[in-house]
Amino acid sequence: MNMKTTGTLIVLLRLAILFAHGAAHTHLHIDTNAWQTAFIASVIFAGPILASILLWTRMQRLGLVLLGLTMAGSFVFGLYFHFIAAGPDNAAGLSNAGWGGMFRATSVLLAITEAFACFWCAWALKRRESQSELQKA
Repeated sequence: MNMKTTGTLIVLLRLAILFAHGAAHTHLHIDTNAWQTAFIASVIFAGPILASILLWTRMQRLGLVLLGLTMAGSFVFGLYFHFIAAGPDNAAGLSNAGWGGMFRATSVLLAITEAFACFWCAWALKRRESQSELQKA
């Protein structure tokens, strides 16, 4: 599978998890403040979508960089709010029943997916540069 297809599948899988996570947020009445909402809208949602579009253009390298950066930002944000910081957004403080279980499961799935995406982007960039060097030789 090529880089643009793999990158797009990663973004689509993560979006599916994000929608389930967002539904759990809504049902559990876990609200975000203004800066968190802006971060979620720009870095967590829009950034990866834009990156996946760029993967299908001549700006594939920029798409990989943007995808890696937005996944890293999303990972750190989620890790902090879902697993470190005290508060209603901390997955450890929720029940496994109903939407609490969905919230916990999607928190873990997001962390795994975002960490994988970061490593994949680094690998893809290195592979792309190696192929470019071979073509120049």
